Amino acid sequence: MHKTMFSKIDLIIMACMYREDRIGKHHGNIENILKFCVPKEYRDRHRMSKVKKGMRRLASRGYLILKQGRFEAFALTIEGVRVVERWIDGWSLDQINDAEEQGQ
Repeated sequence: MHKTMFSKIDLIIMACMYREDRIGKHHGNIENILKFCVPKEYRDRHRMSKVKKGMRRLASRGYLILKQGRFEAFALTIEGVRVVERWIDGWSLDQINDAEEQGQ
């Protein structure tokens, strides 16, 4: 298993955050991110606590910035933006994971 393995839902959420300009100091409340960025069919089949844990994991690895306050909020880091731009450019999930594992 890759150390920086992304799941498809991770990339979908990060791409949505990118489109919503949740970059750097522009944090988005986690509940709003989940409401707008997670596809309904995914929400219907999976617990959102798993997605929240995934977002905290991405923050601990440097792809998201976690802002603690009354509510959790997240923003993309430069590394997160790089990953999202690869996804938007048509890189596959495996290509992104391989590139991140190799530190590219």
